[in-house]
Amino acid sequence: MSDPNNRHPDSDFTASYPYNQSTLTRSGHEIHVNDTPGSESLKIAHRKGTYVEINQDGRWIQTVVEKGYNYYKDGLTETVDGHKDVKIAGNLNSNVDNSINDVTGGDRFISSGGLTSISSGGPRTDYTGDDMTDIIDGDRTTMISGDDSFSVSGDQVNLVSGIKKDILGSSWQATSGGDIEIINDNGIFKVNCNEFIIITPFGTLSIGAAGINITGIGGAGVNFIANGPVGIDGSVVGINAGIVSINEFI
Repeated sequence: MSDPNNRHPDSDFTASYPYNQSTLTRSGHEIHVNDTPGSESLKIAHRKGTYVEINQDGRWIQTVVEKGYNYYKDGLTETVDGHKDVKIAGNLNSNVDNSINDVTGGDRFISSGGLTSISSGGPRTDYTGDDMTDIIDGDRTTMISGDDSFSVSGDQVNLVSGIKKDILGSSWQATSGGDIEIINDNGIFKVNCNEFIIITPFGTLSIGAAGINITGIGGAGVNFIANGPVGIDGSVVGINAGIVSINEFI
């Protein structure tokens, strides 16, 4: 089995006399023009080990034992009809003065064994034409120095297995075109605030420093209905009404 980390294939240069025309310089450079039947090839080798080889099938092998530099004064177009495999033992740095347009006709996978950081000096847009899934095994922190607008055309479900806290520096507003339902399975619902007001088209409930006030609007009455006793305990109890009906029973 071949080594997947092998950086280049081994040379398969094979020559037989008298089909190989070779030139060997005094310092050790080599130039081979090989016409051996079945192994026709070309090879130019530097004495330090850098070489270029074209084998009988037209395969190009290039090995550079030191750094390599390619400079193109104009544009460069690279076309690969088959697969392309790039293996880098060190770091990869890409510096582009203008835009980058990356188009993939199939799937794309990005895997990082360490930190992944994305920085944008201008606006950023993430678009997907299908579903999107974010899976985070650890913590998640989102910091926004400006406004945050979140729009969902369908349903939204937030599932929190632990405690959820909303800490606001100013007001909090919830607007619903339908009903608002809060369900507490533990049986206790607490609201901690300086003043609590519920306003409906039929009445108002206000709880604050001025006391507890229940006001009916537009002729709506105020009814206290309980399956057990109803107690009113105060230093002064006042009833201001045209008709007062009290059914007392034991």
